[in-house]
Amino acid sequence: MRLQSIFFRLNTLYVNNIWLLTLVLIILSSCILIAGGIFFHPIISGDGNEYVGMTISFFNHASPDYLPLDAELKQKIYNANNVHLNVTNGYHPSLRGTLEASHLWFYSLFVLPFFYLFHSLSINELAAFQFFNIFLLILTILVIYRYDPVIKPKHFWYIAFLVSSPVLLYLHWTHTEVFSFCFVSLSIFFGFLSDNRNYYLSVLCSSLASLQNPPIAVLTGILVILGWRDHSYKLKNLLYLLLISSISSAPYLYSFYTFHTSNPQMYIGAASLAFISWDRIAGLFIDLNSGMLPYIPVILFISVMMVPYSLCIRHDSRIAIIWGITLGLAIASTTTLNWNCGIMYIFRYAVWILPLLMVIPALLSEYTTHYLVTFLLVIALISTGLITTGCLLDHRGDNYLTFNKFSKEVMVIYPGLYDPNYEIFGERVIYDESSFENAFPMMVTNGQDIRKILTNEQNLDLLRGMNITISPRELHEITLNGRGYINSEPNLSLIHTKENCIHVFGKNRGVLDIFDPNIQYIEYSSGWARQVFENGSYIRWMEGNGNLAIYTTQDEDKQLKFQAKSNIKNQSLELYIGEIFIHKWEMNNQISDYLVNISLKKGFNVIQLSAPNSAISGTWRTMERYPIIGFQNISLS
Repeated sequence: MRLQSIFFRLNTLYVNNIWLLTLVLIILSSCILIAGGIFFHPIISGDGNEYVGMTISFFNHASPDYLPLDAELKQKIYNANNVHLNVTNGYHPSLRGTLEASHLWFYSLFVLPFFYLFHSLSINELAAFQFFNIFLLILTILVIYRYDPVIKPKHFWYIAFLVSSPVLLYLHWTHTEVFSFCFVSLSIFFGFLSDNRNYYLSVLCSSLASLQNPPIAVLTGILVILGWRDHSYKLKNLLYLLLISSISSAPYLYSFYTFHTSNPQMYIGAASLAFISWDRIAGLFIDLNSGMLPYIPVILFISVMMVPYSLCIRHDSRIAIIWGITLGLAIASTTTLNWNCGIMYIFRYAVWILPLLMVIPALLSEYTTHYLVTFLLVIALISTGLITTGCLLDHRGDNYLTFNKFSKEVMVIYPGLYDPNYEIFGERVIYDESSFENAFPMMVTNGQDIRKILTNEQNLDLLRGMNITISPRELHEITLNGRGYINSEPNLSLIHTKENCIHVFGKNRGVLDIFDPNIQYIEYSSGWARQVFENGSYIRWMEGNGNLAIYTTQDEDKQLKFQAKSNIKNQSLELYIGEIFIHKWEMNNQISDYLVNISLKKGFNVIQLSAPNSAISGTWRTMERYPIIGFQNISLS
């Protein structure tokens, strides 16, 4: 009872001083955001190359057309930032004979004042993008704070969830996620949360968000209908709402003018309604690598549970409508060809949807300020903040080509619980954003025990020869779709499996590479960097561990050969088969030949090359791997 009394008093104190708590939250968040902009460098990833180029084009000649003088300034900026990108990547000849980006240019137009200021002051022009993103996020929470005359707990929680959300992972990108997130946040505030509901402002903000990401027009259309209903279906008000929403048509009009189609992405074949699928829609929410579930688990849970509560207990349809909009946005966002595109942990397309889910727990505080509700919201805030902070501290540009720890553990313990979209699984297995068909079968293993497989029909006999059990349902899926998953039975005793014992192998792709054809399976996503051409030879650098696998039908003695060098003067390299130590070498920075005899047991053998005590660079980086040991010509005979 004493603890209950303490919670009650603290809850009363929080409710009575909510305006001050909200102000402190805004000041503290703004300081942290600005400090982050000062200390962390901007990142060009995804389609950021195009947005930088379009901003430069507007700066040079007030047009998005890409001209040689734009490429010159862009290259100068990239050289100053040690960015190595083709300055015309993402550009295509338009039907007007101009060179145009494959994405829309409205975000670049908004960034232009910041770019002009930074250029005039001889400050890194790429920082203009991240400071515009930071400015827009701070402006968003200030508008929410100042718009209503009385600050209530719902304002505090909405702001708190926004500033702790995964949108922070995109603040430093020269990209549109923060732009769309902020305007959607304001649109939802004006339409659903504010005490002074204003559908004109709500439609305006939604229309501005859709300028850069056309799927958000789904939100705009529904808000027009809601606004018309709110004004008793008067024709005059409908015309006003439609006039405001006509802003959303700008991207389509420009695209028709330039490419004679509704979207530049459709012109180049990168978007189509045919790409919409159930596994993509579901993946936006529950994919264990890129969906919302791993990043806002408590908020997602509250948002789902609030639907029946609000309808049946509170007789409030707002949350059901919000979920309807959420599903509409999810469907419209899955029309892209490249589903496993460059992201920072959470899907870029999910970022626009986050405000709709975050307003729902804020609405819970509108229903009641009971201390148990406050306690639940605190848990939601802390969990979201901690997860976002963890991702920021492990800020790796290659995250969309690797599996996170949670998803790997699930695939080992309960393989059938996570069957991701084939593109997500395949590209992460081969550690490359390209075709993965030649890497079947792909395997998730616990040590040398195969737990999950993605394969095509052509490799079924190979798997049967490895004594893999294939259920009739799995066989039907593979036969029907040309590919599919084979899952082992759940094994809860594996819950304590060490992360370095979980491997994700793809078959040796048979392309020109450092791996001999006798190396059957390679864990491309473990420590191997992409292959590069150095000094007349192909080389793969390794960070930490580089894993290979061989399946044999009997015990065999083999000879492992390779050429390698260290990136520093002295670095040790250890060899393991399974968890058994085999050999250790001391390496230098000169390419040398290495050879060792190994014994393989009947079945699946994992060969691990390990660089212990290696000097790893800081985790805030965009490069794929830190080069520790470089390998050439790995062979098995």
